Amino acid sequence: RDGTTRYVMPASMVDETVKGGVPKDAITAVEPGQTCHVLGLPLRAVAAYNPAKPFHPKKNRWVSYLIQAQPAVSVYVCGDTDAVPEVTETDCDIICIPVGAKYTMDATEAAACVNGMFAAKGRPAVAIPTHYGSAVGKAEDGPVFESLVDKGIVVIRPY
Repeated sequence: RDGTTRYVMPASMVDETVKGGVPKDAITAVEPGQTCHVLGLPLRAVAAYNPAKPFHPKKNRWVSYLIQAQPAVSVYVCGDTDAVPEVTETDCDIICIPVGAKYTMDATEAAACVNGMFAAKGRPAVAIPTHYGSAVGKAEDGPVFESLVDKGIVVIRPY
C-alpha cells in the first residue's frame, strides 16, 4: 500500500477493513447493482451468493465485479458465487469464474454456466477458472473446466 491503492468491496466489509488498517478514503463501498468509477474504470457490482449453501447468503449483499477495461473489453471477476441469474445474465468478454466447488460452483457447473451465458454480444470469448487447487478444490478442477467449455471460448488456466 503506497497510498495509490484503491479497494473496492461490499459495503458490509468496510468497517472490518478499516479496523485492519486500510484508510477509509482508499475504499469504494458497493452494493449489488451499483455502478461507480475506480481509477477511471467503470465498474458494476453484481450480486454474488450461494442459493443453497450456507457460506455466501444473498442477504449479505456480497458482490462480483464487472469492469469495463477498455471501450470494447469487459472483464467480469466473479466472487464466491454459484451460477445464479445475476452471473449467467452478465454480458462480458472475459470471465474469471470460480470452480472450487465447496464455496462456489464446481468445474462442471462453472463450464455449463459459461457455455450458457446470456449475452447480447454472445458468450465470453475468454474464461479463466479461479478458486481451485489451493484452499479449496483440486488441481485437476482447472483442466476439467477447460475440457467442458465449448470450443471457441479460450480458457486460460492461471495454475
